[in-house]
Amino acid sequence: MTTANLKSTLRLQTKELLKSLTWNRRQAASYLAVMKLKERLGSYKHVLSFTSFGTEIDLWPLNATLAKEKRLCLPHYSGKLFSVESLSYLHPGPKPNLEPDPSKCQEIALQQVDCILTPALLFDSKGYRLGFGSGYYDKLLENRKKETLVFGIGFTEQLSKDPLPHESHDIPVDELLLL
Repeated sequence: MTTANLKSTLRLQTKELLKSLTWNRRQAASYLAVMKLKERLGSYKHVLSFTSFGTEIDLWPLNATLAKEKRLCLPHYSGKLFSVESLSYLHPGPKPNLEPDPSKCQEIALQQVDCILTPALLFDSKGYRLGFGSGYYDKLLENRKKETLVFGIGFTEQLSKDPLPHESHDIPVDELLLL
């Protein structure tokens, strides 16, 4: 089986697994993720998060706190990053998630970001991730400052027992926070 075929199969299997998680399981994991991240992110000035949607772990309460503290950064479909001071400054993007409204948010350079919270469908113990296939986070991680800490965020069910197939352009995260 080719790497592309294996990745495609793993994506389908993981999407089904994530759909099967109960509401209570999701809520408990999201609560713990937000609590742990609030502790860990205290010293970071600019935190690049993500706008949770679908089966992703819910970081909306954390994002709200970071926005109030003027530390929240979010990606835009254009590839630019924006500092977001209020969740009301988000609007629907071309994908099913929300993104910053450039008319209400300040653009921020990737080099200003201290910490990156990264979603994925699946992670392995070495920090490699299997995303949705667009390569967005691999490009982002490749161009970050080397001292920028990158967390892989998700559910414990998203940890692969086996090493994930990866290619030269795949960039591992520094730490996993799977709950």
